[in-house]
Formats: sequence, C-alpha cells, structure tokens
Amino acid sequence: MKEQLVSSMNYILNSDGSTNLEQKFAAAIIKTLERKHEELKAALSFELKLDPVKTPKTVELATFDKISATQIAEQLTFLEHLIFSKIPAHEFLNLSWMKSDKNVRAPNILRVTKRFNETSSLVASEILRRQSPSARATVIEKWATVGEVCRNLHNFNSVLEISSAFMSSSIFRLKKTWEKVSKQVSTAYVQSTTTLRYSVS
Repeated sequence: MKEQLVSSMNYILNSDGSTNLEQKFAAAIIKTLERKHEELKAALSFELKLDPVKTPKTVELATFDKISATQIAEQLTFLEHLIFSKIPAHEFLNLSWMKSDKNVRAPNILRVTKRFNETSSLVASEILRRQSPSARATVIEKWATVGEVCRNLHNFNSVLEISSAFMSSSIFRLKKTWEKVSKQVSTAYVQSTTTLRYSVS
C-alpha cells in the first residue's frame, strides 16, 4: 500500500493537471512516509542492539477495529478524489460508458463503477467477518459513522457505497444484528442516505 500511495503521489506531482495545493499535499505525504520509514528503521536497529539475538518484530498492520472512523472516511475520500479527478470530460459524452467499446471510450468512468462495487463488498465483508450479532452491530455503527463523516466531507459516492452494502441481501437480512444497532444510528443514517439518493437522482 505504501508503494501504491507513493506512486499515486508522484503521479500528482508530475501531472500537468494537478493544482498547486494537490502537489503540496502530495509532497507532504511523501515526506511524511519517508520520515516514518526512517523512524521505523531506527527503532528496529535500536531494538536489535539491545538484544542481538532477537529478530525484528513484524510490524502490526492497521485493522478496521484500530483505525478511527474519521481516518477511514478521509482515506476513502482521498482515493475517490484520485479516481474522479482522472475522468476527462469526453468520457461523459453520448453515454460512452454504456457502449460496446466502453473499455476504450470510458475507462475512467468504469473504474468509478468498479471502485463502488469493491467498497460496498468491503463494507459487507467486514460486517460478516464477525461471528456474533452484537459484534456485527458494532461494525455497522462504525461504518455508519464513516458514512456520516464522508457526507460532511462531501464524499457522497462513499456514502452511497456504504448504504448499498447495508441494503444488500446479505446484510439487510441480519435481523438479530439490526435489532442490536442503535436506533439513533440506523434512523439517522437511513434518513440521510434517502435524502442523498433523491438529491442525486
């Protein structure tokens, strides 16, 4: 993921279509990644000096439970921005994404569709990974919070991706799980996504 992020940031830095703000943002991210990498190397080196027999510990990966809803929403928004910003105006002409040669005429719009389906599947799979209704309810509430933050960031596509996952048959049928979801969370999220669906339709 680090390599992909660096590659994306370098693309922004070298792209003629990038704004000054985007380039500054990309440069700051690359600088932060380099600094974190050096800090990690120094920490591992120090640990080995303390105990030469010890092998470097595997760096613990960030999981859904350990990342805040705000961080997830910000990352979703950033990735959505990268995809949407690459769509040239001509791909919207004459419903090119519905033509037989759509892969040639509208590849970037198709990436948006693919991204939508992938994110919805991610949301659903993260919920279904839990074994108990209460644990699944906790994940649903967190994703609802992620969706709310995305809405405040004007990332409406991710709001609909999360909503789509909630409305999929594999999640919608979890009666015992939905009974444990906070009424305030479920009602607020349904109302906000319904309003959003009408506003974008």
